[in-house]
Amino acid sequence: MAKPSKKEALAAWRAAEQKYRDVLEPYLGDESVGMVDKSVAIAITKARVKADKKLDAYLHACLG
Repeated sequence: MAKPSKKEALAAWRAAEQKYRDVLEPYLGDESVGMVDKSVAIAITKARVKADKKLDAYLHACLG
C-alpha cells in the first residue's frame, strides 16, 4: 500500500475531523447533559481515534 501524498493525507484528516465533529455535535449543548451513554461514548472515542490516525498519517507525509 502506497503512502498517501500530503494533499491526500490532509484531505483524509480534514474529513475525519469533520466526522468527529458530526458525532460530537449533538452532545455539546447544555440540554444534552446526561445523554451520553456507553454506546455514545464508544462512538465518540472511535471517531476521535480515526481522526488522530489520519493526523498521524498527514504528519508522517509532511516529514517525508
